[in-house]
Amino acid sequence: MRQSVPSTWKNARRMVSLVLLVVMSLSVNAQRRGDDNYHFGYISVGAGYSALSSNIKNVSNYGSWGALGGVGYEFRRAKFWMSIGAQIQILNSSCDIAEFTYTQVGKDDQGRDVDFHYLVNQTDKQRWTSIDVPLLLGYYYQGFYVGFGAKVGFSYRSSVTSSGQYELRGDYHRYAGEDFKEMPDHRYGKYDFSGKQEIKLLPRGAVMAEIGYDVLATRRTNSLTCTILKIGMFFEYGVNSLIAVPEESKPRIVVSENDPTSATVYPYYLTAITKSDRVMPYFVGLKLTFMVGGSRTGGSGTWHRGCQCYD
Repeated sequence: MRQSVPSTWKNARRMVSLVLLVVMSLSVNAQRRGDDNYHFGYISVGAGYSALSSNIKNVSNYGSWGALGGVGYEFRRAKFWMSIGAQIQILNSSCDIAEFTYTQVGKDDQGRDVDFHYLVNQTDKQRWTSIDVPLLLGYYYQGFYVGFGAKVGFSYRSSVTSSGQYELRGDYHRYAGEDFKEMPDHRYGKYDFSGKQEIKLLPRGAVMAEIGYDVLATRRTNSLTCTILKIGMFFEYGVNSLIAVPEESKPRIVVSENDPTSATVYPYYLTAITKSDRVMPYFVGLKLTFMVGGSRTGGSGTWHRGCQCYD
């Protein structure tokens, strides 16, 4: 019995040394994993509220829904992350145009000379479609992340739908001192209009911000492949005006030569925009990003949390 004590003590010391060696080995390995480069491919979708910001006094802007979808690459190392990708984005908005008047000389239904007055109330609905290249840089810690960046976007089949109502009046100043109005038998009255036009937009830049949480990265796994689902809020704001000023002045209304009651009203941003006007979109919403990737030191069979980049 006396001789067994040293033997037991010796075995216990060996066991403790082995445990310490394993712990130190795991610690060093985890440190290496945390300092390693992590590479991910991702797909993302998002939706939210989009609107236009402008400095035009006679235009009132209103927001609507927006959506995006994209693919890209994300790099992580030691709490730093960077992503770059390509996405398609659809932004919807509308604006009311202050009532304006258009005058055209013509002849009435009895062949007399008259100045036709059109009092126009107009609403434009915009749909901007663009292909974007976003770049984000940020910081992550234990699942939480924040990022800032910029993007450039190129218009693709963007359009504006103009609708509303105009009132047609007849100015007979040659014969009388008052306008003729609300006389349907003589074509003076109110008429509805609607029409869609494609619009050319300038390449646009925007600043961006995103904040959120890595959902799947909190799960424990021993897989070599890492999966992360990022859920975050995003915001972007244009840094340059996206409306191209027409090289030549265009009429806001074109009236049929044969029928003064038939008039085409064109979108404000196609005809009335000036060089001093600035029109910039902004977009805020919720974004989901699913990422798959890992690092060269991530080994299967070792239990870790999510992407191992928190180790």
